[in-house]
Parts: sequence; C-alpha cells; structure tokens
Amino acid sequence: MSARRFEKKALLLATTVRNPERFPAFLAALKPFDGTVFNETVARKVAQTLIRIREYSPDTAIKTVNELQKYKGTDEEMTDEDALTAVRWALENLSGHGVGGFQKKSWGGRTVEWFGLMQELGAVRIEKDKEIKFSASGNDMARVYSDESVQNADALVENFWLNGMMKLQPKSPFRSGTIENRPFVLMLDVILRLAEKFGPDEPGLSRAELSFLLNWDGSDAQEFLDYILDIRDRYGKQLSSDLVYDLVMNDDHMLKGEPETRFKKPQIVQDIVDDWMRKSRMTGIIQLRGLGRYLDILPEEEDKARYIVKHYNKFNDEMDVDKYFASVATFDENIRFAEAAPVVDHIDEKMKTINQFAKGLSWDEVVYELSVLNGGRKSSKHDLLKLIRDPLRFEFLSAIATRKSFPNALIEANYSADDEGLPKSTAIGDTPDLFVKDTMIGATIEVTLQTSKSQATNEIPAISRHLAYTKQRDGRDDYFTVFVAKALHPDSVFMAEFAYARDQQLISTYGIDEFATKMAASSQVIDLKKEPAKIFTMN
Repeated sequence: MSARRFEKKALLLATTVRNPERFPAFLAALKPFDGTVFNETVARKVAQTLIRIREYSPDTAIKTVNELQKYKGTDEEMTDEDALTAVRWALENLSGHGVGGFQKKSWGGRTVEWFGLMQELGAVRIEKDKEIKFSASGNDMARVYSDESVQNADALVENFWLNGMMKLQPKSPFRSGTIENRPFVLMLDVILRLAEKFGPDEPGLSRAELSFLLNWDGSDAQEFLDYILDIRDRYGKQLSSDLVYDLVMNDDHMLKGEPETRFKKPQIVQDIVDDWMRKSRMTGIIQLRGLGRYLDILPEEEDKARYIVKHYNKFNDEMDVDKYFASVATFDENIRFAEAAPVVDHIDEKMKTINQFAKGLSWDEVVYELSVLNGGRKSSKHDLLKLIRDPLRFEFLSAIATRKSFPNALIEANYSADDEGLPKSTAIGDTPDLFVKDTMIGATIEVTLQTSKSQATNEIPAISRHLAYTKQRDGRDDYFTVFVAKALHPDSVFMAEFAYARDQQLISTYGIDEFATKMAASSQVIDLKKEPAKIFTMN
C-alpha cells in the first residue's frame, strides 16, 4: 500500500460518469447481469448497451470508423451491430492504466471506474470475478430509467443519495482518505446547532465554510462550530477565496503540511464546493439559500435531519469491503421518501423567483444556459444555476424563458420549490412540466433530456394524456403542447404526428437550441405552435 493513501486530501466525489444524472441509465444497463459473475465479457455487453443508447459516446470511434460517422453530431440511438463495432474499435484504443485487476486495455477496468461512486454510495457491488449484487436503492435507480410506471422518480433518486451521503466517509475501503468522520452528518449537525443558536432565519453554512467542512479532520460538531463562529467573528461571513485557501492550507485541522502544488486554489474554494452542493441537494433534505451562497436544511425535513444526526454520526471502522458495502447498502426506512407521498411546494415563492430570474437574466444568458443542457464542452456560467441538477434546471430555465416571452401570461410551473422559491424536484408523472396561457390560447410545455429511442414511448403517450386532461379541465379544444428534447428522436416526431392525426392532440416538437431561439423571438403563445410535417389518413 502506497504512502499516499495516508496523506491528507480534500473530499471530492468525482466519477468518470461525470454527471450523476446518468447513474440510472448506467445501472439499468448493468441490471440484467445482477447475480452473475463480473468479468470482461459482461463489461463489454454493458459497454455495448450504453454505447447503443448513447449514454456513453465513443467520440473518437465515431470520427474514425467510416460506418459510425453517420452518428457524428447526433444523439441518435445506434444499432446493435454499430454499437458492437464501436466496442471493438474502442477496445484497441482505450488508454489509461489497469483498474480493478483488469488489464490496461479492457472494458472491465473502464466499467469498474464507471460504477465506482455508485458502489461507494451503496447501489451495486461490482468486482472482478465476483457476483454482481444490486441493493434495493440500486434497483430503484435502475427503475428510474427503465420503468415507465414510476410516477415520482425524484423520490427514488433522493432515497439513493440520502442513504449514500449520510454514510459517506473520507476513509473507507472505497476511498483513500485519512479523516474518520461522516461529513454530511457533520454538516447537518452544525447547521442544526447554528439554527438553535441564532434562530430559524440562520441561512446555514456558507460556501467558504463548506471548504472548511470538506477538509476538516475531526467529527466533533461543537468543535467545528466553534471554529466557524471564530472565523465569522474575525472575518465576517463573506470571505475572499484567497483567505479561504490560506486558512485551509495552514490549519492543523485541515491541510497544513500539504504542498500548494498538490491542492490548487480553484479545487479548494470552488471545485469541491460546487460538487458537494450539487450532490447534497440530490438528497432531498438540503436547499440553497442566499441565491446559492449557503446550504441549509429544508424546514419540512428537519426531523429527518435530526434522526440522521442521532443515528449515523459514528464512523464505520469496518474495512472489509464486502461487509462495508453491506452496511452502506442497508436502507433505513425512517429516511425514505415515498413515491406516492404528497410533494411540499411553495407556489407563491416559486413564481416570485421565476419572475426575478426572468427580469435579471438577459435573453443571451437564457439561450446560453439552455444550450449548456445539450451537453458537449459548454458549462454553466451562472453561480446558482450550475448547482441545480440538469433535468430540474431544464424545467426551471423553461419557466424563466416562458415568463420572459409572455410577461402577462398565466404560468403554471409544476416542479416543486423550496421556501425560497428555488426548484427542488421535477414535476411528478401525472402533470405537464409547465402550462402557459395568454388571452388567445394555452399550451403545455414538456421537456426532457432523454435521447434514446425510448424517448418516444416514455414521453409522447404521457404528454398526450397531460394535454387531453388540460383541455378537459379548461373546456378548450385549441390547446397544444410544446415538446422540447435535448435531441429529438425520429420516433418521437413520428408519434407526435400520429397523435395529431388520430386524436387531434397537437404536439409541436423542438430541440433545445431551436426552442431557445423561438422563445426569444416570441411574444404570443400561439407563436410556438407548429403544424405537423406529415398528415396521416386515418381510416
């Protein structure tokens, strides 16, 4: 074992999958092999599935192999044969080092890396030549991608993240840190103590204080709170990045003794903090305050936070990897978010926040932030928007764009918001994402980042039901739907045209960039209406 394993290090929940929104798709691809022995053959089949559905894109293979170049610049689902071609070509060109007992050029090593954080958070146990074992939360995450009957996917995602984050440790069989604490539980404990000391209006921990948390060597909440209060007394709450970096690098409780060449300032004051804030919000009990400057506990989830602090504040010193995984994978029913539970929403605050962002952001900024959701090399330039997970950010930005285009229209945004009006969870399965109505006409607006062939079967039937319900509710036959996708699958366009021919349910289809441009140029809801490209004859 190398000496580096025992060095201090900042806590970063990095993953080669990069975007944790992709976890359900990856777990769904692995799920058919639950209970089988994990080896290179299985890994290649998983890779083929992910490449076929375009959740993993072998860009170099697409650029290089003649028969794959038709997929360049698109998210169109591959055929099985083409996906296999990509698997074989990429295998000869994979770079990096051997991982998990697999040789350097192997899909096995790449797969171990893909599922590393998912394993650490208790979704699935995956190791070379051992049986693949899904946990209950891992099964639920796979359902989020593959099961059309799921009505509240956010509840299942929140269960996974809350269970995993409250048991996360910098020192574990899956991580090479030295700190024997549970940072998420420590954070909850300190936030609760701050509220007890200063009252319910206390906004929680600031971004700067999260830099301290993620490098703090110790599990005593009162000791960490005393440090925070001392820093506030000496410097105030709004600390410069230079000061934060200096404090982290020169405190015995943090990274004193570590070279600055190893931990750069952006990593300490921005990267690990943004990563922590995004993933903490995915637990369902954490909210942003102060326009993204603080993390706090959702008031309606305070009892759950207190339960976690009481029962999960002890470091797990079990270093046998299978026993450790078993403890993380075990789910405590006292923290569960139920799929059918009523969603807490703050409608007035939500609409106020939409209006504020619509006034505060220029059209160029809205168009750019929407384009970020197309993927690629672009990243959000907005300090708050970048902390909101992609599907929820899509709904939020669509509501902002709708308000900017139609300032006097009625808007119903069906994602739920916290008490500061910021988006908390996506619209549940039986409602449209948005509804807008001006003096002439009304439209439901539905958005998705799903790009595979299942986009058509998962989205269009539900969209048709939402439109039919809204027409019936308001007694209007002229309403239509605006359907916006990261990449429109041809089957989705076909089914939208068929829905119009059979049921007179007009579904106007847009890609994200086209939608953003159209919204910026529209002043009436009817401007978004598209007639179908094809006319079917129904006998």
